Amino acid sequence: MFPRFDEKKTTQIAGLLLKMRGTRRMHYLKLLKLMYLIDRASLLRWGWSMTGDKYVSMEHGLVLSNTLNLITQERFGKSYWKDYVSAPLGDYEVELKQETRDDELSRAEIELIEEIYRDWGYKNRWKLRDYTHELPEYIETKSSIPVPYESVMKYEKMSDEQVDEILTELHGLGALEKLTR
Repeated sequence: MFPRFDEKKTTQIAGLLLKMRGTRRMHYLKLLKLMYLIDRASLLRWGWSMTGDKYVSMEHGLVLSNTLNLITQERFGKSYWKDYVSAPLGDYEVELKQETRDDELSRAEIELIEEIYRDWGYKNRWKLRDYTHELPEYIETKSSIPVPYESVMKYEKMSDEQVDEILTELHGLGALEKLTR
């Protein structure tokens, strides 16, 4: 059991990226790729996912599963995401409807988001898609295949001991979260 998906924090990451874009709009494929790279970097640097999202390999590369669902699926009822990020418009772009807060993000997390945007934000969605196909955890598919955090860490040459320690901590955080709900 890992910590659960954090829609509020995920929305704040997307909001920050859309704000950095300047136009407050972005093709959702590009947004998904940037968010995957941010979450992946967080896992490799600090041993946790910023979003708590599940990683999946898809035809167009690696994405965050629940985040993709927030963008592409209509949900009934209240949604933090839907208050801030539009449904896909025109050419599959999403737009920041109103500025998000960043109270769920630490200073280090904001710096990581800015770093990834600085390094990758200038690339178009197809270059980002192609790059995610080159990542070692990518599995070629026409559907959706789960990619465990463990695979990402092992492909990036973390030792078995490091991976086991991180997974144990994540399981502990997930159990603690369940107790406090």
